[in-house]
Amino acid sequence: MRHQTLHDVQGPLQCPICSKSFVKKFYLICHVLIHCEENLYECQVCQEKFSRKDHLKLHMRVHTRQKLFRCETCGQTFTQKDTLMHHQVLHTGQRPFECPICGKSFVLKSDLPRHLRVHTGVYKCQLCQERFSKKDHLDDHIRVHKGEKLFKCETCGQRFTYKSGLTSHKMMHTGERPFKCPTCGKGFIRKIDLNRHVHVHTGQYKCQVCQKRFSVKVHLDKHMDVHTE
Repeated sequence: MRHQTLHDVQGPLQCPICSKSFVKKFYLICHVLIHCEENLYECQVCQEKFSRKDHLKLHMRVHTRQKLFRCETCGQTFTQKDTLMHHQVLHTGQRPFECPICGKSFVLKSDLPRHLRVHTGVYKCQLCQERFSKKDHLDDHIRVHKGEKLFKCETCGQRFTYKSGLTSHKMMHTGERPFKCPTCGKGFIRKIDLNRHVHVHTGQYKCQVCQKRFSVKVHLDKHMDVHTE
């Protein structure tokens, strides 16, 4: 009876997805994870699973290359609504779903349950107390504390803590630029660099000399130095 009360009583901790409240942090975390556990609908093309049929239908547009979701700010189109929502953060900066434990915020509901596993993972770093759901993720994390750089570039000898860092670095030697701007075709090594670049086409501050656009006026002012040098 006492155990059931812990679930029924209106507590101060609220689920950011369905608003159900809890008196203990542990029960809140367990509850939020339920939202992403059931995946009943499977894509017959790539076998990815989804908890709702409408999510599967949206996903199928990736395979048929339908782009039905359009950004009202810059006109870019996307195959999935989730992708459009992530893109719109470039314009609005809004991340409405906040982790009740650490305060980190996210664009989508589905991103929050994934993040919560950081707080509930069975593998705990003894140096900073961060938790991980997989041991190899913890091992990678510990290298940051130790300063270990195990991944070496065979071309120039530079070393990196993470394999992803080495992968990005190698592209400097090969010239590979996997992330292409859909507006002008310019390529980037990292997706974060592409996201910054997109503002050139959508920003409200326009250079009257070369027509480049900027989302922040100080960036336009700095850019103007290129034309005055």
